[in-house]
Amino acid sequence: MAESLVSLRTALEERDRLLGFASRLEDLKAEGTLSAADYSAGRSDYDGRIAAVTARIQALKSAIRKELEASEREGDLCRLKLEGAEANHLAGELTDAEFRAEERRWNAHQRRVEERCSELEIALTAESAEDLGDMGVAIAPEQPTTPAAPEKKAKPAKLHAAAAATSTAVARGWTRLRIAALVAAVLLLVSVRLTWLAPTDLLGKDLGGESGASVSFLAAVGGLLCGLAGIGVSFVRTPHTRGLLQIAAGIIAICALVAAVFLGELPLHDSYFRELVILREGFFAYVVAALGLTVLGFLQWRRYP
Repeated sequence: MAESLVSLRTALEERDRLLGFASRLEDLKAEGTLSAADYSAGRSDYDGRIAAVTARIQALKSAIRKELEASEREGDLCRLKLEGAEANHLAGELTDAEFRAEERRWNAHQRRVEERCSELEIALTAESAEDLGDMGVAIAPEQPTTPAAPEKKAKPAKLHAAAAATSTAVARGWTRLRIAALVAAVLLLVSVRLTWLAPTDLLGKDLGGESGASVSFLAAVGGLLCGLAGIGVSFVRTPHTRGLLQIAAGIIAICALVAAVFLGELPLHDSYFRELVILREGFFAYVVAALGLTVLGFLQWRRYP
C-alpha cells in the first residue's frame, strides 16, 4: 500500500504543478503578455501533459480500489474469527484466558485493517496532493551528519520576472529538440544543392564537382520534399504528432538515398565507381540530416507520449 500511495502523491503533485503553470498562462494572457498564438500553443501542450498525468492517476486509483476491496474482505474475516472464538468459548473449547488472547489478537488486527481502509478511501477521493495530508510521503534515508557550514545570505531574486520569462518560453513550445529537428530539416533541404561527388585524379580533377540534384533524381526529390516537410512539421504544436511526422520524413529521405544507390543512380556499391569519385560534404550532410531528423523525431515522440 505504501508504494501505491507514494506513486499517487507523486502523480498528484505533478498534476498540481502543471495546473499551476496552466493557471499562470491564463494570468499572462489576461495581462496581455502573451499573444493568442503563444497562449494557444502553451495551453495545448499543458492540456496534453495534464491529460496524461490524469490517466496515470486514474490507473493508480484503480489499483488502490482493488486494495481497498481486499482490505474490506480481510476486515470481514477478522469479524468472523472473533465470532468463531466467542462461539468456541461458549462451547467450552477455549478457556477464558485463551479467549481473551484471541480477542485481543483479532481486535488489534481489525483496527489495523480499518485504519488502512480509511487511508485508502481518502486516497480514492483525493484530487490534489494536499488532500492526502501526510500519506504517501517518501521517507528519505538518513544522511551522515556533517559539520554545519556557515549560512550564506541569499541574494533577493526577481521571482515575478523569472516566472514570466519561464512561462513564456514554455508556452511557445520551442524546446531544444524541436529547434534541433528544424535545423536538421533545413540542412536536409540545403544538402541536395551542395557538392556530393568530386572526381579523383583518375577521372581528372578539372571536371569539377556535382551537386546532389545532379547526381541522383531520387535523392534530390527525397531531400527536397522531406526537407520541406520537416520544416513544415516543426510548426505542428502537438509534440507526439510532430515527432511521428519527423520520423517519417527522415526515414523516407534515407530510403530515397538507399534506392538511388541500388538502382544505379549513385552506384556506391561499385568499387570502380568509388575509385573515380570522392564523396563530398553534401552527401554526408544529407545522411546526417536525415538520421538526425529521424532520431530527434523519435525523442520527441517518446518524451511526450
